Amino acid sequence: MAKLWKGDRVLGQVDSDGRVFVGGSVVGRVDFDGKVWQDANRLVGSVDSDGKVWQGDRIVGRVGSDGKVWQGDRIVGAVEGGKLADGAAVIFFGLNTNKTLHNVRETREAPKSFSDILAEGLGILAYYVLHSKGGKIGVLIALFFGFILTLGSKGEHIFIVLIFTLVLMPIFGVIGFIIDSVVSNTVDNGGDGEWKESSQPLTTSNRPTEFASTKHLETEDERKKKEEKVREDKAEQRRKKFEQNRLETEKNPVYFTDPRDGHKYRTVKIGKQTWMAQNLNYQPQSGKFWSYDNDDSKNDKYGRLYDWNTAVAVCPIGWHLPSRQEWLELITMTGESEAGVALKSEMDWERDGNGTDDCGFSALPGGSRKFDGDFENIGTYGKWWSATENGNDNAYFRYTGYNLDRVIEGINFKSTGFSVRCVRDETN
Repeated sequence: MAKLWKGDRVLGQVDSDGRVFVGGSVVGRVDFDGKVWQDANRLVGSVDSDGKVWQGDRIVGRVGSDGKVWQGDRIVGAVEGGKLADGAAVIFFGLNTNKTLHNVRETREAPKSFSDILAEGLGILAYYVLHSKGGKIGVLIALFFGFILTLGSKGEHIFIVLIFTLVLMPIFGVIGFIIDSVVSNTVDNGGDGEWKESSQPLTTSNRPTEFASTKHLETEDERKKKEEKVREDKAEQRRKKFEQNRLETEKNPVYFTDPRDGHKYRTVKIGKQTWMAQNLNYQPQSGKFWSYDNDDSKNDKYGRLYDWNTAVAVCPIGWHLPSRQEWLELITMTGESEAGVALKSEMDWERDGNGTDDCGFSALPGGSRKFDGDFENIGTYGKWWSATENGNDNAYFRYTGYNLDRVIEGINFKSTGFSVRCVRDETN
């Protein structure tokens, strides 16, 4: 297994399927980029004026001019929204606020000392010896000699005989393995300078599975092409899954008119849920709400921002603020690892984003209002409240960014201003 490192300390191991083990338990997985993921994926730090990244009272990295967070020579996160400023929030890739593996960097193999290499080599040799007929016979012959010597000595010098037997066992085992390999038909030299494969399949009786590698080692370019092909296949599957729904929505769009102010919202049905396909733009009679940068001209496209206490009551009759579970149902329906791509609008995101809007949800980056009154992230991040609280002062929300594949769950102060998407009440 590959080892999972933090600085010079091993935190766990990664198997060939990308599962992360700590203390014998599976606690996460590693994706194609070497990032470690668990159930949720956000840990927030902050940046000071010198570009140092802080978590609490501890410096954990530095920020480059491109907004990426570095630890040594590895990228471990990014400044939220890409804006480098004193106090800016930092997202660390693949970490969980509630259940974290510490500041995990990418997985890498440990630098091996001579003793590590020697031990590994002896282990591999022992594996081969004990999994070959010749090796087993050699060990048995050594044991037989030891038994004969024990009888001949009549119990005297038994310790010397034991040591002699233990020395003979690996020697005879290796000799037996070499003889077995020479006469074996598993791999045959065809005599013309090329190795010819045996028609017999490799099994653990002649070669361990982990060493039965393919003839061709995958190059970095081939690996990237394979990953891209996987992403394209998944995107095509999503498009086919929601194609009928999307075509019906485009052909016969369904609108809901808010009776309170006459504002019309396009709606879309995804699975069993019916959602507004636009951010809410209602101005209530009470509560706390804002236009981004106090500019009302942005409301028609991005909707308004609401604090949590206002958000839970602002949807019109027959609609409500989605719970944490309802958000999860939507994301599961669209594919958890690609929900950000599937739900985002194809337009109006920074650098054209990566959205495909497969099911007509048309998520837009309305940004947010921080609890201190500053506005941030319009065009780069969309953030939406859920109706589920986390203690007295916090609540769950969902967010995605212009370059993120996922829709990630977070926790924030209820006084923060986020967008609202309403979901229709279920009817029997």
